[in-house]
Amino acid sequence: MTVAMERSHGSPVTLEVVAVADHGAAIQAPTPFSYAREILLRCPTVNEFLFPSGPLQPPEVGTVVQYGVVGIALERLPPPIAAEVCRGQRPLGRILIEAGLHREVRDVRLLELQPGPHLMSLFAGKVSQTVPTTYGRVATIDVMGQPVLRLLEVVGVPPLPGKL
Repeated sequence: MTVAMERSHGSPVTLEVVAVADHGAAIQAPTPFSYAREILLRCPTVNEFLFPSGPLQPPEVGTVVQYGVVGIALERLPPPIAAEVCRGQRPLGRILIEAGLHREVRDVRLLELQPGPHLMSLFAGKVSQTVPTTYGRVATIDVMGQPVLRLLEVVGVPPLPGKL
């Protein structure tokens, strides 16, 4: 959803890696999806319809516009692409698009979520802030005809007015 977020908010998004689990590094022959990470996509500007009170953070920090957890079969990507993914400096969607890798999204399920304490703290900056219901998806993304990504993506939302 990298491109969709950039289009919606009118500005490129940046990646913040919250956590990484790399179980493949500890074994000789990594199993598929042994690399996973929890991420935030931040944007210096926000869509005023989605964030009517404006950005939650200054432009240099960026407001969280998407949360995600993704399992990645690194061994199914070309080595230079896998290495760039592991550096965690650019959004995965942008890396795959710029590499010209054919992607197919399948097994999509849409979700309605009420953020719990962890997600509230990531979206609003404080667990005490109330965040409204938001939406997301789970999906598998094939790259070059093989399943490479299993993901959960959740649209970022601002705290409810008066609940700051």
